[in-house]
Amino acid sequence: MNGIRRHKHLFRWKAGLVQRKVVYLYKGEIFVAANEFIFSNKLKYRLARHLAFWGMYYLYTVLNNLVGGMQVENFADPMLYSNAFYEVLTFLPVFMFSVYFPIYFILPNYLAKRNISLLVLSAVLSVMVTVSAVYIISKIIHPQWHELDVITLTIRKVEEAQMIVAGSAIIIKIMKDYFLKQRESEMLAVENIRNNLQLLKTQMHPGILFECLHNIYNDIDAGTLYAPEMVLKLSELLSYLLYETESDQVPLNKEVKMIQTYAELKKLEYKNKADIYIEISGDMNDYYIMPGLFLPLLETGFVHFEEMENVSIELKMVASKFYFTLKNNSQGNKIRKMPATNTTLDNIRKRLQIFDVHKFKLETYSTMYGLAIVLQLELEKIIRPQNQTIQREESMIYEHA
Repeated sequence: MNGIRRHKHLFRWKAGLVQRKVVYLYKGEIFVAANEFIFSNKLKYRLARHLAFWGMYYLYTVLNNLVGGMQVENFADPMLYSNAFYEVLTFLPVFMFSVYFPIYFILPNYLAKRNISLLVLSAVLSVMVTVSAVYIISKIIHPQWHELDVITLTIRKVEEAQMIVAGSAIIIKIMKDYFLKQRESEMLAVENIRNNLQLLKTQMHPGILFECLHNIYNDIDAGTLYAPEMVLKLSELLSYLLYETESDQVPLNKEVKMIQTYAELKKLEYKNKADIYIEISGDMNDYYIMPGLFLPLLETGFVHFEEMENVSIELKMVASKFYFTLKNNSQGNKIRKMPATNTTLDNIRKRLQIFDVHKFKLETYSTMYGLAIVLQLELEKIIRPQNQTIQREESMIYEHA
């Protein structure tokens, strides 16, 4: 019996999971369909939008022609719908002119030239044509009516055409254009961020690669035994730079491992002539950081490495704050004044700002022993990090009503 209950419970759980997935997929399909209906420039969607708009005008005419209130028996009268259809069809050319003339002529010309005179003259022309056309049609379909009744009908129809129908269409058009411009601005901003980020990333790789290959060549030429291990360390470093940096965030442990690999590679390059010390403390699990963030700082700290006797790197995690400290016995003032050093620090600050990391402190010090580089970051602990890679989106800029 217990086994049967477990199977029933498992079946209910799986059925609920499938049902939730179906609901999510259904909602997603509805969202995509609605998005295409509103913004797609395909002919079938454009026709559907226009038919829906004029269908709403037909419903407005039906409700406007109701006599005696919104009672069920009134809606059951077929004459209500046939009279409304006849009225809509009779004045449809005038209403279409009142809608499409402002949308396709007045608005584009005014927005392009910002000519108030053109806007006023076009609006006056639209009203005059609408009044004349409605009056003529009213006289044709109601020849027996008194002149005052014809004028009353003309005024009512002109109000509907210019204020209700045309006004609604213009508001919809302006709202859509505003949304599309906002989308375009967002896409341009994302593209700019993406380009800046790629530029900052490409600035990290060439110097390391060329210097390491040069040292490997010298090592092979000298016949020493460091070259094979240097190739392995370089391959690990390049693998991290080529593949992990495609994401916006990587586990902090991987970035720390990259720092260790870089330090070990430097030890091999200079035949262990300098003392490189790394101290790691604190719980760094489940924290995420931008890949390759510390590599430019390492390059700066190892400038003129052949003149150094010791380099110390301290990586410390205290609560949610991460501390990176690099110290060496080089000429601190000289390195701090180098243009490359200032450019490196500026690029790191830009990269942190791109990813909205505002709680950081990046400074360099000239100590009595040499140079000190300190970077303090406040990181977030993410259990299940979502893929935050910036994707290029196709800009949805359509020229439609």
